[in-house]
Amino acid sequence: MVIYQHPSALWAAFKKSDPRCEPTTSLLPTRIRIKNNGDGTGTARLVEAPPTVRRSSFSLFNHSIKQGSKRKLSLTLIRRSSEKAIRRDDEGFESGHAQGAKPRSRFDIITRMPTEVATLIFQYCDLQSILAVTRVSKSWHNLAMQNPVWHSLVLQQPAWDLPPHKDAYIDYIDLYRRRLDLKQRWRKGQVETRYLEGHEDSVYCLQFDNEKIISGSRDKKIKVWNSRTYQCMHTLQGHTASVLCLRYHGNMLVSGSSDTSVRVWNLDTMELSMQLNGHTSGVLDVCFNDEYIISCSKDTTIRVWDRFTGEPVATLNGHRGPVNSVQVHGDQLVSAAGDGLVKLWDLKKLALKRDFVGHTRGLACVQFDGKRILSGSNDKKIKVWDAKTGECTMTLEGHEDLVRTLSFNEDMIVSGSYDQTIRVWDIHTGHCMLSFQTGHPGWVFSTAFSATRIISTSQDSKIMCMDFSSGLDTKFIV
Repeated sequence: MVIYQHPSALWAAFKKSDPRCEPTTSLLPTRIRIKNNGDGTGTARLVEAPPTVRRSSFSLFNHSIKQGSKRKLSLTLIRRSSEKAIRRDDEGFESGHAQGAKPRSRFDIITRMPTEVATLIFQYCDLQSILAVTRVSKSWHNLAMQNPVWHSLVLQQPAWDLPPHKDAYIDYIDLYRRRLDLKQRWRKGQVETRYLEGHEDSVYCLQFDNEKIISGSRDKKIKVWNSRTYQCMHTLQGHTASVLCLRYHGNMLVSGSSDTSVRVWNLDTMELSMQLNGHTSGVLDVCFNDEYIISCSKDTTIRVWDRFTGEPVATLNGHRGPVNSVQVHGDQLVSAAGDGLVKLWDLKKLALKRDFVGHTRGLACVQFDGKRILSGSNDKKIKVWDAKTGECTMTLEGHEDLVRTLSFNEDMIVSGSYDQTIRVWDIHTGHCMLSFQTGHPGWVFSTAFSATRIISTSQDSKIMCMDFSSGLDTKFIV
C-alpha cells in the first residue's frame, strides 16, 4: 500500500538545501578551524560564517524553467494542464458552477496520457518543477514520485557520479535526499577529522578511492592505507630519496623521486615492475594514459615512455624552469613550470600546441579535464583557462602564499597552500566557500577529494582526512 504524503512535507525536505535559498555570493568564506586532539582525531570548529538570505519558495519555481526544446515542451504541457481548474476526480472533488452557467470543458492532459509517457515528460523537468507539480493533485504526485523521474534528477547533477551497480535496485528519491544532505554539510564545513600517522617525515603526495589511500613521503616510502579503517596495509620501498609524486589506476602505480628515477609498481603483488631512468634531476610529477607514461623533472624536461615496455619515446623541451606538474587527458598533455607558463602538448604529434600566459611567478600545480585547465602559482593565485581558446576565464584570489596543490570536479575546486590552509571554491562563480585553517601546522603539499572527503598531506608527516559523510549512508555515493 502506498500512503499519500502531502506535497508540503516533501517540499520542506528539499527547499532548505536548494542553492537558490542562499546568497550566490558572500564577502567571506565559511572559516573552519581544525584542532588536532592528539589521539588520531580532530575537532572542527566554526570560526565565521556568511549571512544567509532566504527567498520565497514561490520565486524558486518562477526561476526554475530552463532552456531546451524537450524541457520546454514538458513544462508547457504541465502548465496548460495545471493553470486551469482541474477536476480532481481522484480526490473526490468537483468544482461547482454558478446557477445557469454552462460548465466549461476541462481536462487533465497529463493524467489522460499513458503512465509511461507522462513519466517521460516529468523526466525532463528540474527539481523545483517536480516539487511544484506534486502539489497539483494526487495523480500528479504519484507520477512525480516515480523512480525514473528521480533517476533523471540525479543524472542532471554532473558531479554526482554513480558507481557500477549492475542489477542492484536504487531508490533514487532516497539517494537524492542523501546527496542534498551531503551537499548541505559541504556548505557548512561540517566534518569529522581523522589523522593517519606512520610516515616519518613530510608527506608529499597522495591519491585515494573508496578502497585505498596511497601516499609518498620524504622518508623514501610509499604507504597503502585502507580507506575505511585508516590502517596501513602495505609499505613499498625501493626509492633511495624522497618520493615526490605518484599516480595509480587499476593495478598500476607510477612513482617519481628525488633519486631521478620513475618506478612502476604492481598493486596486486605490491612488487616493482619497471624502473625508468633518464632524468638528470628529481622527478617532480608523473601521469599516464593508455599508451604512455609521462614524467617531468627539475631538469626542465618532460619525458614520454612506452607504458608497457618502459622504453623512452620522446623528450619534450620548451620550459625554461623546473617542470613541476603534468596532467594528461586522452592525447593532450598539460604542463606547468617554474618559468610561469602553462603549456598544452599534442601527444600524437609530440609537439607543442599552445602557451597559456598570465601568472606573474612560477607555477606549482596544474589540473586538466580536457576542457578546463586550472593552475596554481607562487603569485598566490589560481587561474582557470579554456583549453580550446587559451583564454583565462577566472582568477581566484584568497591564499596568502604559494598555491601548492589543486583538484576539481564539475562543482568545486579544492586547493592547498603554503599558507597552511585548505580552501574550497565554487567553480562556477569563483567564490571561496570554505577555508580550513590550522588543520596542518605546516605547508600543505597535496590535496584530493571525493563526494564525501577531503584528504591532505603536509610537512607534519600526517595525512588529514576530513569526512563530510559521518553517520550518513553513502551507498551509491562516490
